Amino acid sequence: MSASAAARPATVTVGDPITVAVALEAPPRSTVALTNPPSTPLCTRLAVTPWTYHRTGSLWRIERTETWAAFSPGRSQTLSYTYSVGGTGAPASGGVITTAPVAVRSVLPTGTASPAPAPLRPPVTRTFVPWQLAAALLAAAVVVVLFASLLRRKRASSRARTADEVFEEELRLLEASLAASAPEGPFYDWLAEIGRWYVEQKVAVPAPRLTSSEIVAALADRSTDTASGDFRTVFAVCDGYRFARKEHRRDQAAAAIAAAREGARTLRAREEPPAEPDRKSA
Repeated sequence: MSASAAARPATVTVGDPITVAVALEAPPRSTVALTNPPSTPLCTRLAVTPWTYHRTGSLWRIERTETWAAFSPGRSQTLSYTYSVGGTGAPASGGVITTAPVAVRSVLPTGTASPAPAPLRPPVTRTFVPWQLAAALLAAAVVVVLFASLLRRKRASSRARTADEVFEEELRLLEASLAASAPEGPFYDWLAEIGRWYVEQKVAVPAPRLTSSEIVAALADRSTDTASGDFRTVFAVCDGYRFARKEHRRDQAAAAIAAAREGARTLRAREEPPAEPDRKSA
């Protein structure tokens, strides 16, 4: 088994993209875990492609490409990845793979002195034309009318849509995003925030200002144990990526969406009036 991480080009200027090719080899039916280096103000990950799988003899080769950008001129940038490979009935093995240093150059001229500013342009005198004022007032009136129309339309739309309808539409958008690409930070941020908003609407707790465990406890206190378990699954998946940088697969992200939908179904059921008993005539 082997693992590698190659960065190119070897020299970039501040903000230029750095392409990192990550590859690992693993036996069939094994479990592979990879921990990415965290993004920092000096070096940030911009994009990542989905994993690809190729059979090479008795092993599987797993590859993907990441795009980074460095903002630390005058130094070399390296990226280190921690990985582990565990097979059925065999102890896990792993290690650390590090890219070769990438030199980051400044975009400013060499030397210690800052470049002199360009000379100021002389003032430009513009002739005042009365119709310009009238045209500006007319344009401002049109903008106000359009804004008022859009605001009324938005308010009417928001009055017509319930929290359940908004939540379901957001979940469908998340499913479409998941079908188009692998889940990344924006996906988990989106799912966590819409989940907190929905719980606040349905249970009347300040969910956006609470921790995930506090939200789950609040749901359990309100006799919604099933919903609390579903939203515990949602927040565990989201927080695992957002705060611990755990790698997740599409099936885990899809399971989090399904749990959110099931939790919403449970909360809706709480609001339904109990069925009236059958009345039989004597």
